Order: sequence, then C-alpha cells, then structure tokens
Amino acid sequence: MEAPRRRICFVSDFFYPNTGGVETHMVNLSQHLLQRGNKVVVLTHRYGNRVGVRWMKGGLKVYYLPLPVCYQESIYPVPLFLVPILRDIFVREGIETVHAHHTYSGLAYQTILIAKTMGLKTILTDHSLFGLVNLDNIVTNKLARALFADLDYSIAVSHIVRENMVARSRACPETVFVIPNAVNTDEFVPCDRPRTDHVRVVVVSRLKYRKGVDFLLQIIPRICSEDKNVSFAIAGEGPGKVHLEQMVEKSFLQGRVFFETARTAEEVRSVLNSGDIFLNVSLTEAFCIAIVEAASCGLLVVATDVGGVSEVLPPHIMMTTEPKSRAILETLQAAVKKIRAEDRDRMQIHGEIAEMYSWEAVAERVERVYDLPKREAAASIYTRLERRCEGFSLSGIVLSFFLLLEWALLSIFLPSSTSPSSIVAVPVAGTTCTLTDFY
Repeated sequence: MEAPRRRICFVSDFFYPNTGGVETHMVNLSQHLLQRGNKVVVLTHRYGNRVGVRWMKGGLKVYYLPLPVCYQESIYPVPLFLVPILRDIFVREGIETVHAHHTYSGLAYQTILIAKTMGLKTILTDHSLFGLVNLDNIVTNKLARALFADLDYSIAVSHIVRENMVARSRACPETVFVIPNAVNTDEFVPCDRPRTDHVRVVVVSRLKYRKGVDFLLQIIPRICSEDKNVSFAIAGEGPGKVHLEQMVEKSFLQGRVFFETARTAEEVRSVLNSGDIFLNVSLTEAFCIAIVEAASCGLLVVATDVGGVSEVLPPHIMMTTEPKSRAILETLQAAVKKIRAEDRDRMQIHGEIAEMYSWEAVAERVERVYDLPKREAAASIYTRLERRCEGFSLSGIVLSFFLLLEWALLSIFLPSSTSPSSIVAVPVAGTTCTLTDFY
C-alpha cells in the first residue's frame, strides 16, 4: 500500500452530525483530499452518545473527544487536559499538518497551541466575519491575535473575510490566502419546471435574526397582498420560525406560505427545484454556500449585498440589494417580473456553476498551501512567549502561562526517542472507544 502524500488533521468544534457551512466544508474537502491520496483525520468533541473513534465514507477517521461543551458547540478551555490526548493522536497518526476550521472554535484554539509546541505545521480556515467594536468581538479578537501568532498560514473563504482576518488579528497579509467554498453540483441538478405566471420564492436558511428573519416578516405579507400569483416555501429551523408561523396565521397566508423540511441534500434539492427565485436576506455573510446551491439548481438569486455575497455569483444569476426591507421588496418584485419575462435555461446556469465551483479545484489549491514551507523552522518557547506578551496585556499573560505548562508537559510526554512509526494505530471499525484508548 502506497504511503499517503500528506498526513493532515482537521480540527473544529463544528462537525457532523451537526449541520452548517463549516461542517459541509470540512466533510467535502476531506473526502476530496482522501481521493487525492492524502491521509485525513478529524478531531471534534462528542455529540450525544457519539464518542470515541468513528469511520465515515471514504475512510475518513473521526475522533469524537469526550470534552464538555461550553457555548454554541464550542468547548470549555481545557488545554492541560488535551495535551496527552492530542499528543498521542498526532504521534499515532503521524500528523504533519494541523488544519483548524473557524476562529470561534475553542478546540481549534487549543489544538493549534499544542500542535505548534510539537513542531507541526499549523493552518486555519476562517468561515465568518467578526466585528471590531463590540465587547464580545474585542475579547475574541484578542484571542485571535494570540492564535494567529502560532499559525504558519491562513485561508479565507472570500476576500472580505481575508480583510477582516488581517484587520482583527494583525496577521501578515502575505500569509492569508483566499480559497472559496464549493458545491457538489451533482447533488444540485435542476429539474424540468413548467413555465407559468405563478412564481414561487424559496428561502432555505436558519431562521434567526442574523439571517434576516425580521425582513421576511415584513416582506412576505406585502408581496403576497400585491401579487396573488406569488407563493413562498421556507425551509429551516430557529427562534424566528414561530414568528413566521404567527405572521402566516395573522395574514391568512396558509395557502401561500409553506414550511418545508430540508435536513439532507436530497430534501434541500427538492425544495429548491420547487421554486423559481431563491431569497437570501442575511445581515452578514462571509460566503453563503446556500446561494451557490440554489444557482446550481437554476434559480434566480436575490440576496442582500453584505459581506462577501457580491463575490459569489455574476449579475445575470444573482440580483443584490441593500439590507433594507423596502429595497429588498423592490428587488424581489423586479425578480418576479424577470422570471415571467425570460425563458431561463436552468441547465445552462447549472453548467456555469459547475465550472465556477468545484471541490476538486478547492482541494488542489489547499494542497498548495500545505506544501508551502513553514514560516519558521522551529520557534523557540521564548519567541512564542514574547509574541504573546507584546501588546496582549492580561490575555497575553494568561495564554503565556498555559503555553509554559503545555511546553513542560510535552517535554515529559514526548521524549526525543518517540517517532510516529513506533506507534501503531489502534484498529477501530465504527465502535466507541473509552478515554483510555487515547493514551
């Protein structure tokens, strides 16, 4: 059996069976990296009774670590507890590169710290935009500065995310690369839809404030009262769903607004293919993979021009608007007229998306980042402590303290005589392991 070209470890608090953009990105990218002859393992925290080692499609090995969740799927800061676990996994699997996903992941922060101490190459992909003035963002950005000090390279999913990363973390711009998301166009294929005067608008999103649910509450009754041949299909969960249901009852729109289930790719494709227009009214977006999936199904996209949305699709596929209810309503009305006036070739649009967004191309570009040399051969403990204490104030002192403890523990647990080849991986086939299996 041929040796893998690269040995990579994906790390994030956000992974299957949780659903979202980060989870989808990690699963698809890992599968294509495996197909290209690389070895990929994933580290995440436990989800319910899913703990230990599990195997996924394509031979993807996932470590569900027995770690407590603190807030929004991010774990508590337990760096000292993680040292022996991560050290053993990295040595056992012969990891060369640690690739963390999402700045908000507590597991990513702590793993990067340990991986750098072990001399591994460290890379982070950020999937979101963060503010610069709110108190919670100030604290997060302080931690981000400490994290980026230990990174060799960073990846942003859009140019606006790259600018945001550089601004809040003071990272060197030359070490931050832009590699967009992609979509499995084979899973999002248009179906034949008869052309009629009736237009269906589709919304597939988490129904919460950041995703613009308040805009939907204002727009849907207005457009339904002005045009009797427009209906809505809404798929998603969240705290805003109950308000949408109340709006439907109050405005007597039970026959015009339908709530659908879209948990799997097949269900999402079915909902998308039932419509003509895809509506995205988010208040902030780094990339928005949902509009690419909708375009792959041949829908005309109407989206708020926020974050990196304008970078994603060309004007003949997507109409952008200001994040204001009046502007969104006018743009949506213009889109309805455009759908009725034009004979759209959905398969042609699908072909354009297939050429623009390919996971194979994304995997190839990520591999180029993996192959870049480390920014520094081996940063000494003194250099790393100096980086944290310079301008980081209290947060830098606290992180420096944990760095010293981890460095001392790794000096004990990782003697120079230990090599990856001297430890044999424990064969596990979809079973659950106890904590002792990690030592």
